[in-house]
Amino acid sequence: MGIRHAAWVPEDDALDWEEAAARAARWVRRRGKDEGATPVLVANTLDATSSVPALRGFEVTSPQSRSRPASGEPVLAYTPTLESLVYAEQLARGSSLVVVEGFSFSIRGWARERGASNLFTQQEEAASEDRRWLDVLERLTFHKNNGWGDTLGKRAAQRAVDDLRMAGLLDADELVSAMAARGASVRALKGLRRIVESR
Repeated sequence: MGIRHAAWVPEDDALDWEEAAARAARWVRRRGKDEGATPVLVANTLDATSSVPALRGFEVTSPQSRSRPASGEPVLAYTPTLESLVYAEQLARGSSLVVVEGFSFSIRGWARERGASNLFTQQEEAASEDRRWLDVLERLTFHKNNGWGDTLGKRAAQRAVDDLRMAGLLDADELVSAMAARGASVRALKGLRRIVESR
């Protein structure tokens, strides 16, 4: 079961962190009320949000947490790394996920794959219509069962990355975050990033 509702707040110089967090918090609390569930906050570290008042009152978890909340609850992921985005996806299965994008990791590919509502513009992100991009995502999805680590999967990923580069469509964060939305593991996504960086 996938994510039922997705939203995001893109990193934008015109929007301060407190307002970005407040928009995401309002959205996830509404989803929690509609779903009869208690939202959780995924942060990169457990104390990362202590200076952001809009994020107070949430149960906070991170990929390093010893215990994790049950999946299927609405989730707010605040400025996620690759690891915390994948963790948030796992927790939000069957429920809702909102992501506040940070400077260090662009999640535009994830937002497009999920058709996430942009809480800044109130527009839904349109999935890419570029056939070359979609073909690469399909090929990578087909070969991701071993994390593109075996010979066949690695070669397929290398060809896919080369195809994107030749088409002028290669952006490592966009590709990696799109594949996170398609269920790839952290280990596989790190391997995919290494392939991108080696080509």
